[in-house]
Amino acid sequence: MTQFAVPPVYADYSKTENMGDRTIFLAGPIQGADDWQAQACKNLNFPSLDLVVANPRRSDKTWEFQFDIQVDWEVFHLDKAAEKGSVLFYLSKEAQHNCDRAYAQTTRLELGWMMAMHKAGFCKNLIICYETGFTGLRYIKRRLATDRAFADVILTDCLAMATSYAHIKATCNT
Repeated sequence: MTQFAVPPVYADYSKTENMGDRTIFLAGPIQGADDWQAQACKNLNFPSLDLVVANPRRSDKTWEFQFDIQVDWEVFHLDKAAEKGSVLFYLSKEAQHNCDRAYAQTTRLELGWMMAMHKAGFCKNLIICYETGFTGLRYIKRRLATDRAFADVILTDCLAMATSYAHIKATCNT
């Protein structure tokens, strides 16, 4: 059964031995972005498979945001997904501008971190989905196209396709 992990609650990896091998982390903008994670979660809901979908967008607004708890949760689940699952980035265009914060600043840092981990062999299944209008996309595409280390990174503009790739790669442990 698909288990959805949302901060501050961690995934329960004790339910099955293989679940740690089947984690998909949904990486991408939250602040200033539409809720693309909701559609990704619908696409990844497989009742017959032991799968963890780690979604950093908090659905429970009653929990008071605590920066350290959020970051620790994200790092823990990103590491799980990078180790044997899939890390799925969705680079959505900015929906609501905030003058006090650069759009997708955390996403850009995490993308660089995962690209470096992929290049070093520690993040095997990296899927990058983008929406036309995401600023800086030209540079990201160029880096992926010109470095052989990224030849197996999946780059698509279709969220449904990206979630399918993430699921296949996480469950096949390729």
